[in-house]
Amino acid sequence: MEFWKNSKMSCVYFSNDAADEQIDCEVTLDGPNILVEYSFEGEHVRYRGQEQGAGHYILSSPASNGEATLHRFTGSKFLDGYWSEDGVRGMWRIALISQ
Repeated sequence: MEFWKNSKMSCVYFSNDAADEQIDCEVTLDGPNILVEYSFEGEHVRYRGQEQGAGHYILSSPASNGEATLHRFTGSKFLDGYWSEDGVRGMWRIALISQ
């Protein structure tokens, strides 16, 4: 299992909304399973998913009506992907930081 307790997430939106940067988050990789957790606007959000191929994940967050993808090159300290929640869509990048 790999755990990055002090990761930082940045989100850009497919709208005119300003990007959200440096959001604290935690990422856990446990075999083919991935978990991303963070707080945003007072809500605790959990995205869970499964690896679909080497470094490629499909995630969902039923509580926030969210669907997402994340991708990671071997040895990279970043996850990048797409997300959608209740009709709002965008891209996200997570810097994997353990300390």
